Amino acid sequence: ASVGPRSALNTRMIVFNICVGFWGLGTMWAGLAKTPMQGVWAWRFAFMGGMFIAPSFYHLSLTLRGLVKRRALQAVYVLALCFVISYFGPGINRTQWLFGSLHYNKATAVFPISFMVWLVLVWLGHRHLFHVYRHVGGEKRRQLRLVFYAFVTGFAGGTTTLLPMFGIPLYPYGNFTIPIYVLLISYAILRYQ
Repeated sequence: ASVGPRSALNTRMIVFNICVGFWGLGTMWAGLAKTPMQGVWAWRFAFMGGMFIAPSFYHLSLTLRGLVKRRALQAVYVLALCFVISYFGPGINRTQWLFGSLHYNKATAVFPISFMVWLVLVWLGHRHLFHVYRHVGGEKRRQLRLVFYAFVTGFAGGTTTLLPMFGIPLYPYGNFTIPIYVLLISYAILRYQ
């Protein structure tokens, strides 16, 4: 088995997609929840993966760029774990009935902090991806353009699903951009290996 940079990149991509999968399953469970307490448990499950989406994306972008920042990575993963642990206590403890059909998580004091950390990591990850894109050419550049747009699309749409938690009554239509991310990434993998 290969243990080179390509293997590390594949591993980072798998971890990222597992986190996205946890988020997706949890939000689906939240959409099916019949009681507020079921909604609370569904959102806790969702954030077990969701909070790690940004750190794993940041890690993936560092790997693509060929950078090793062990301390920074340890810090962001530990911070994400602390947020997840808090979600099983006061961090996620109530829902609100929204859109006539969903027990939506209601943001507590922990959420603005975790959301800002999450956004900063997503921004840094995209910055690293763009840096790599600018410094390569040919086939690799075309592949990275697809990957970059896939992540931008997925994150832009997916992030809008958090807004109702802060009292912004925007239906989570952004979730429908996630399949676009999957299609673009799949095409990039199949087309450019």
